[in-house]
Amino acid sequence: AAVLKLAEWPTFAQSGNPLLDPMCGSGTLVLEAALMAADWAPGLLRRGFGFEAWRHHDRKVWFELALEAKKRKQAGLARMPQLLGYDSDGTAIRTALEARDRLGLAKQVHFERRDLDRFEVPDSATGLVVANPPYGERLGTSTHLMPLYAHLGTQLKRYCGGWRAGVLTSDPELGHALGMRADQQDKLFNGAIPCVLYGFAIHQNSEAKLASSSTDTNGASRSIASGPEQMFVNRLHKNLRRLKKWREQQDIHCFRAYDADLREYNVAVDLYEDWAVLQEYQAPDSVDTTKAQQRLRAVVTSLPEALGISPSRVILKVRARQGRSFRYTAETENRQFLEVREGDLRFLVNFTDTIDTGLFLDHRLTRQWLRERARGQRFLNLFGYTGTASVAAAKGGASATTTVDLSPRFLEWSDRNLALNGFHGNEHRLQRSDCLEWLKRGRGDYELIFLDPPTFSHSKRAHDFAVQRDHLELIRLTMQRLAPEGVLLFTNHFRQFKLEPELLDEFAVENLHPHTVPKDFSRTPKVHWAWAFRHR
Repeated sequence: AAVLKLAEWPTFAQSGNPLLDPMCGSGTLVLEAALMAADWAPGLLRRGFGFEAWRHHDRKVWFELALEAKKRKQAGLARMPQLLGYDSDGTAIRTALEARDRLGLAKQVHFERRDLDRFEVPDSATGLVVANPPYGERLGTSTHLMPLYAHLGTQLKRYCGGWRAGVLTSDPELGHALGMRADQQDKLFNGAIPCVLYGFAIHQNSEAKLASSSTDTNGASRSIASGPEQMFVNRLHKNLRRLKKWREQQDIHCFRAYDADLREYNVAVDLYEDWAVLQEYQAPDSVDTTKAQQRLRAVVTSLPEALGISPSRVILKVRARQGRSFRYTAETENRQFLEVREGDLRFLVNFTDTIDTGLFLDHRLTRQWLRERARGQRFLNLFGYTGTASVAAAKGGASATTTVDLSPRFLEWSDRNLALNGFHGNEHRLQRSDCLEWLKRGRGDYELIFLDPPTFSHSKRAHDFAVQRDHLELIRLTMQRLAPEGVLLFTNHFRQFKLEPELLDEFAVENLHPHTVPKDFSRTPKVHWAWAFRHR
């Protein structure tokens, strides 16, 4: 009720102007707005009150007051303005519909499952949009929501000229991501969470209504971006044109389109089919935090138009400078997967549950290298992650594959990737184990081994691991499992990595790094290291 009053809903309702909540959840704001517009007295549906048993309670006065309240409600319902609530969550909409029907407001309130891409407002010169979008409870945990807020702001400016909007959030950065200047800010509490209700007068903007992205003859989208961020958009388009022919020839659908090409825009943009994963590299201490955030907001806002994709298909992640971080750390448990293509291979990616997506794009040539050498070979994939290397080896004709990883989640993911490409049966084994321990107790040998350990890892079920510290022991143990004429491909992503010189004396070592970094990662040649090990 406080949000609606501060957003001036009673004034809009009295004038017969509509209300829209484009992210209504279970419909709380819309239903409260309906009760206010109907002049619906609080407690009117209650069957009785405790004060009715008081000794001096005047039943006649109470009856007249209750009757007046009911008449005012009926009159309010008769002049009720249009009220609409949209949400992309079908379960939330079902809950909203049930609450609406219990109140008897089926004729007055409309709820519909509809995401922001299908934003639609009533045909009215003015009205009120209210929204209480999701936000992180702790400052700094809401960065991944910036594309959502930028999308909301874009849709408001595009379709709601002449209207007013009120948006509640707990993070000022999310309020700024809307891309509109607030003329009102009211501090509120959502439970124990301090929030701000931002009020906006949305001006008529014919250019925004007509704005749309298109594709030029080189495959790059034109954009209406303006200001400093146009430099970012121009470089992105240049990269897309440069990579277009290569991608078509190689049948590449997932690739890096931008990799901190401009110092001012320290981000990476990876495209997965028609989805974009935007990674913000943590700015060095010398860069002003406010300016870095402003530039990130500009990129988030301009990227959908630049690529010609829906803002809902932009995923934002923040990466710290490399240190003692954990490459496979789980963030959430949404388990929402998207199938993507890599030539004739199919992989499942997940944009929300882990820091990475499940498919290392920089290992595209690595997978091809393994595939070309796999025919008739027994293949071992250590630190198997999501099993993409195992899929490549199986596709190359490996007689058997063994994938070892400590995480049951990633082994399940590996199994799904194998099945997606038609590989089933006992010849494709999945082993849950700490790789070092598995190597120490294991038997049998393999003609082709892929070893891609994390930079650092920590688990309650295994010893701490650091690739620089532990790779000597790890490679020696792995080479004990390599067949006499076999080959071990060792890679890692630690940019400061130095291979122990002792290994060069013990084994025949070939530096494959120049041959395994794909064209779209040419700006960051140290994205990974790669060596082939053979017995002397």
